[in-house]
Parts: sequence; structure tokens; C-alpha cells
Amino acid sequence: MQNKLALVRASAVVVLVAASSPGLAQGRNVFEQTCAACHLGGVGGAPSIHDRQTWRVRLRQGEAVLVQHALDGHGAMPPRGGNAMLSDAQVRAAVRYMISRAMAAQRGTP
Repeated sequence: MQNKLALVRASAVVVLVAASSPGLAQGRNVFEQTCAACHLGGVGGAPSIHDRQTWRVRLRQGEAVLVQHALDGHGAMPPRGGNAMLSDAQVRAAVRYMISRAMAAQRGTP
């Protein structure tokens, strides 16, 4: 039970950081320009931004792991989502945006 509470608290902290980040708008822009092609519909096994169950598992890994996956590539996803021009900060902002949307889906909010 304590592990579940710690996970909920940790997830909430990630969401608060993501939601209050000044880079959230930048993250949305990067998402829309690069990530949405796969992460809106789950193309190539990418977790759809609206898939609660899939993101529940990923959120347990923590932001640092998710950012590293985005930077290095993971599964069928190429490094930086296939956009080599993205900076580390832009990739991190996109991941934070996706985390914020995934957490909103967990809560059932738009």
C-alpha cells in the first residue's frame, strides 16, 4: 500500500512540474510538430497520448527514463522522434507535455 501511495505522490509531482513548466507551450509545439504523428494514434507501437493504461505503466518509470527513451530512441521510435534538429531541452519539454496529457487522461480531464 505504501508503494502505491509513493507512486501516486511521485506521479503527482511529475504532473505538477510538467504543468507549471514554462516550457509546456514549447513542449506542445514540439509534440504537435514531431510526436503527434505516432503518439496520437499509437502508430508503430507508440503509446497513444490518450491511452490511460499504457501511460500508467510508463509513468511508473519516471520522467528521466522517458526523456532518455525520447533522446536515444526506444522500440520503433528513432532518436528524438526522428527529428535530429530538436535540442535536449525541446525533447524534454515534449516529454513533459505528454506526461501532463497522460496524467489528464488518468484523471479523465481534457
